Amino acid sequence: MDKIIIFNNLKDLYFLKNKEHLTHIRVESDENDGSFDYAKFKFPISTKKLILGRNFNNEILPGQLPSGIEKLIIGTRYCYNFSKGVLPNTLKTIKIYRWNQEINEFTFPVGIRKIKIEYDFDNGGNEIKHGVLPNTLVLIKLGEFFNQTLKFGQLPLSIESLNFGKHFDNGGKPLENGAIPINCKKLVFGQKFNNGKKPLKKNDLPIGLTSLIFGDLFNQKLSKDSLPPTLKFIKFGHSFNNGNNYSMKDCIPLGVQEIRYDYRKDSKFDKNLKEHCPSSCNLIKTYPTNLDEEEKIDCFSVFVLTIFYLTCVPIYTFFQFLKRIFTNRNQNN
Repeated sequence: MDKIIIFNNLKDLYFLKNKEHLTHIRVESDENDGSFDYAKFKFPISTKKLILGRNFNNEILPGQLPSGIEKLIIGTRYCYNFSKGVLPNTLKTIKIYRWNQEINEFTFPVGIRKIKIEYDFDNGGNEIKHGVLPNTLVLIKLGEFFNQTLKFGQLPLSIESLNFGKHFDNGGKPLENGAIPINCKKLVFGQKFNNGKKPLKKNDLPIGLTSLIFGDLFNQKLSKDSLPPTLKFIKFGHSFNNGNNYSMKDCIPLGVQEIRYDYRKDSKFDKNLKEHCPSSCNLIKTYPTNLDEEEKIDCFSVFVLTIFYLTCVPIYTFFQFLKRIFTNRNQNN
């Protein structure tokens, strides 16, 4: 694995001799005391991976990035859109923080495969236009504030992994048939997704979906055809009890191998989930941070005993102990 060479600022990189062999570079800031012309600056042609730190806020100009770059990570202060020719066609992965520009046909290059946009992104408050995202894209993460109503064709059919941020609820409307690309295999909804307070219908989710994660607020009633038969993994948040219906009969596809769900005191949901899951399905409780004091003490006792066992007994004994603890908890719940 190639080491990342870290520079405090562009000046240090600019005046470094014999830098054309560097492949992995991190530049913390765009500081320039006027000793060189930024407009004429170019990153080393050998660069494959480039990280621009949180204090970098100079606009990247056409020709500054090397023609062979494959991965680009940009920090929290960068606020410019990418004009035509800024991002080379060799770029495969880009990750951007606190960036909220409207995506146009020049923003991302043909050939890009992974786009991860964090935090503030809402496409500048505009809908994503058809055709502006390259059809080579296989993974996209849309930022925390993205909550535009998706329509068929806005996201490329090539997408296999789709991750929505905290505020996404499709603009408060139920998902449109085909809005989630048909080739999507992994789908992650954020905390506030509740399908516009409407149940999911047949084919709202891609027919080939294998992994599905719901956020904390999802609680719409699932029916027999709501979830694709190809699903292998499902995660429910702490609000979910199947639309206050509790019964999970015919809701879970037979091929599901694992379901994770947040701990709750209400054992009705547990009972119905266990009764109506495929026999081969593995049910795993997770423990969120918003537990009341009694629950926190309960979980803390397990933590303390865990530390004791890790330090005082052989590792295989510890795992036997941990299995026994959670088996007893499940039986009590």
